[in-house]
Amino acid sequence: MLLPSFQVNLGHPILRGTVTLGKFDGKRPCLAGATSSGKVFIHNPNESTLANQMLFLNVNKDVKCLSAGAFKPGVKKETMVIGTQTNLISYNVETNSDIYYRDVSDGVSRIIFGKIGSNDTPLAIVGGNCSIQGYDHQGEEQYWTTAGGEVTSLCLLDINGDNENELIVGTDDYVIYVYQEESIVSELKETASANGLCNLKDGSFGFALTNNSYGVYQKENRIWRNKAKSKVNSLNSVDILVEGTPELIVGYESGKVEIRKQEDGRLIHKESLRDAIAGIAVTDYRMEGHNEIVCCSVSGELKGFVPGQENFSTQMEDSANDELIDKLIQRREEINNELKNYEENLKKLKTGQVDSSLIRSDSKVKCHLQPNVQESCLDIVFRADNENIIRSAIITAEQLFENDSSMVYANNPTNEIKVRLKPAKNISAEMKIQVLVGYNLGFAMFIPGDNIKTPKSMLSFKLDERVKRIIMWLNESFNIVFKVEGEATQIDARFVGIRHGEPLRLIYKDGVMIVYVDDMETAGDIFQDICSFLSIKELDSKCDFPVEFERFEKVVQSVEEYNSNRLKMTAEMADNSQLIKALVIKAEDARILGDMKSMKNMYNELYGANKGLIGEYIKRSNNHNELLSSLKEVNQMIQKAARLRIGEAKNRVVAECRKAIKNNNIMSLFKIIKEGQ
Repeated sequence: MLLPSFQVNLGHPILRGTVTLGKFDGKRPCLAGATSSGKVFIHNPNESTLANQMLFLNVNKDVKCLSAGAFKPGVKKETMVIGTQTNLISYNVETNSDIYYRDVSDGVSRIIFGKIGSNDTPLAIVGGNCSIQGYDHQGEEQYWTTAGGEVTSLCLLDINGDNENELIVGTDDYVIYVYQEESIVSELKETASANGLCNLKDGSFGFALTNNSYGVYQKENRIWRNKAKSKVNSLNSVDILVEGTPELIVGYESGKVEIRKQEDGRLIHKESLRDAIAGIAVTDYRMEGHNEIVCCSVSGELKGFVPGQENFSTQMEDSANDELIDKLIQRREEINNELKNYEENLKKLKTGQVDSSLIRSDSKVKCHLQPNVQESCLDIVFRADNENIIRSAIITAEQLFENDSSMVYANNPTNEIKVRLKPAKNISAEMKIQVLVGYNLGFAMFIPGDNIKTPKSMLSFKLDERVKRIIMWLNESFNIVFKVEGEATQIDARFVGIRHGEPLRLIYKDGVMIVYVDDMETAGDIFQDICSFLSIKELDSKCDFPVEFERFEKVVQSVEEYNSNRLKMTAEMADNSQLIKALVIKAEDARILGDMKSMKNMYNELYGANKGLIGEYIKRSNNHNELLSSLKEVNQMIQKAARLRIGEAKNRVVAECRKAIKNNNIMSLFKIIKEGQ
């Protein structure tokens, strides 16, 4: 079991997700975190008194995230990196001075410190509004790529065993991305955004979602997942069993802390704090020669734990046995109830009684898919034998429903019941269906349609594949039976989207595939799916989406306008700030001289100037929010353009688009998106 090693109340609240560790003098570990009123605290437990242990830094802005590390290899003294809403600050704790102060237009939501890919220099990797940037010790941008949404979590680990770190990124579009250098090599779709990621070594990492779920991935495969009653605020790892494999530490909003086995999620130990967990750190905090688990609560309480002398393996075995016994008891009750029902039904059948709960042993339930164009959705229809009725159906599937499952109950039961599916995105999903039996099937949100108007937007790329292979892809991806007569040399498939009624046309002729569709994201989904089916690793394409490009041009223009307004308002606010300083001094001088009339006049002017300054700040804040929204659309467009390519062509599009934006070359940006170079 874990034994308490120390307990300290800092007397200051700690913001959730801002706890980090750093050896700022190169020797002693210190705990840093954000507190209220735009301050950062640094706690050094190796000082004699609490007053000497605490050091505060006034940032004067709301701190979003913190990280610490050594920028240069071989340097032991670590640097603190602070992220605010729009700025990145590198701070030297030893000299109490800023190293650099950078404006980050895409915002700062998460920071992690370390090496990525083949880059030998550690970077401060910043996740923001649909973008990820890496800064070196001078504040120069050394890494940039796009993300599918706002970044909610970051983690570095070697997931493929090549001795180079990959970047694991959680975003608010419910996807965990795996980046190798600047390119996405894997997308792990989840049921909510990942608000926590944790390196568990050997290609494994823990994850926590905003819907209270958490678990572990081994490389790209999820090996287990649990769902808690309380939100998960923090993840970390510790090898408490001394087996060479770290265990997962989970900190909850309820104040509970659990340690679970990496392999199967079995509970090893649990503790509890009085308030919600703000963060968990693992280090030799008091320099006693062994690691401590330091749990931090939002109220400012620090509580340390160390492994006791008791055998953890025995304790874990006892805990696992208790859990197994509880499950077996529950299962026994379920089986007893089922047996009781079977016996009652058998008794009724033998005596000839008629009851609505009785069904024949050879009864069957069939299901099929039925497009519902009027409701813009897909219906799953369950039909029982004529003499039976269906009272309800339960479907469990990730990403199809808000709570991962849906239950439909018939007020007037018949032998048929329908369940409507209306996913927000084009996804493949595995469903567990419970009516009387379970069945797994896939579906597509496009149905065949002959009389459709060919969209103006298109995507074209070379495949050089046999027509039969393309037909196999069509049948599998669109859940249809597409047939051609004889030895066909071309394909012309037409579909209608169930969700919005959008037309889709696929033409394959002379080794070239042309996708006619107005939605750029749908075109990217089709491109990535066909590349996956045909095992294509390198492929470029050309596209033209006039409607989306016209809208995107307006977004780019709005970014320039908002940037211009931002600079102008910043200069005006600086002038007004100087005026306020002068008025305060004049008013104070008048008060000292006893000139009450002049003092009142100065304060009246000060009131008016301050009111105007507040108004300007509101305008600047609104302008900043609009700028962030427009920048997000710019990054999303780059992401869409990248999904229309694969391999080196995809990386080239991201890099060239970034260069065009930096140089403010809009014509070049559109050419890169259309032609890939």
